[in-house]
Amino acid sequence: MRILLSESTTTLNDDKNNTMLLIITNKDDFTVDFLITRLIELDKPYFRLNSEDLSEANYHFFAQRNSIESRLKVTGKEVDLNSINAVWYRRKLWVNPSESLVSGQRRFVAGEIINLIEGLVANPDILWVNPMESVILP
Repeated sequence: MRILLSESTTTLNDDKNNTMLLIITNKDDFTVDFLITRLIELDKPYFRLNSEDLSEANYHFFAQRNSIESRLKVTGKEVDLNSINAVWYRRKLWVNPSESLVSGQRRFVAGEIINLIEGLVANPDILWVNPMESVILP
């Protein structure tokens, strides 16, 4: 699979010609807005996941004998996680659990949410534009 976004080649290609791109970032990442504008122009599906919204997200998992359904709903938008076949990990995941929790509980909840998101997209069939370990702390 190749992802090509340039003036000379303005297509988002893969073997199925139906790439769903998951963009993991934060609300302050304005650079990603330029890519999203281009994806919209090209009518290419994407889902922007801002880490600040993770503690308010709804996760749905349903396992049957031959299939697993997993969906993520954040800020009124929903994505079928099985439809994602490319991930662009732009910004380190920063989760901000509820202030009503004590410090130790907040750290625990943040760690669990980060592990959940990383696990949801840890699929060998998914193209990672950049590996998670390549994104360093600011």
